Amino acid sequence: TRVPVQGNDEVAALARTRREPSSWCAAALPGIVAAALVGSLLWAGPRAVAEHRGRQHRAVVENRLAELIRPGDTIVTMEIVSAIRLDAECYTNDPFIFSRLAEKGLWEEERMITDMENGVITWMLADEDMAGPRPGHTNWTDAIRRTTAERFDLVETLGRLHLYRYREAPQPVPTPGVEEEPS
Repeated sequence: TRVPVQGNDEVAALARTRREPSSWCAAALPGIVAAALVGSLLWAGPRAVAEHRGRQHRAVVENRLAELIRPGDTIVTMEIVSAIRLDAECYTNDPFIFSRLAEKGLWEEERMITDMENGVITWMLADEDMAGPRPGHTNWTDAIRRTTAERFDLVETLGRLHLYRYREAPQPVPTPGVEEEPS
């Protein structure tokens, strides 16, 4: 039997549906949740895989650095966490900032260049081949790239990272029969 409704039947039916949970909403909810889950997996999945690979790569780099770098060594790096874990002295962190400041004349890089030339800096961990051609985007100034190529030896390439060690200055070979004058 039909209950008589005052006024328009459609308006009364609409008013009832606003008070009751919508059947289409209850039916669509699992689909909406599934779509949101699939969407987040499609977005976050590759990112999570890349992050995991990044952690693995960092662990490989840190293990190798631990074999080479000794506490108290001085390093220029973009990977400050690695330097801190190795108990190395980090000369600078994030060379990109310093190179941009140097280009604008707001940072004098001469002291760093001098320290590189004199062996105060013993290691460089760079994200590019410092002796190779200058890439379009670089985190390093031309002077630092040049000094690294002239004074440091490439020890190892670890993925995208290049590890350089200060090249000891060659010791003068004494000429037999010639005495050096005291200075």
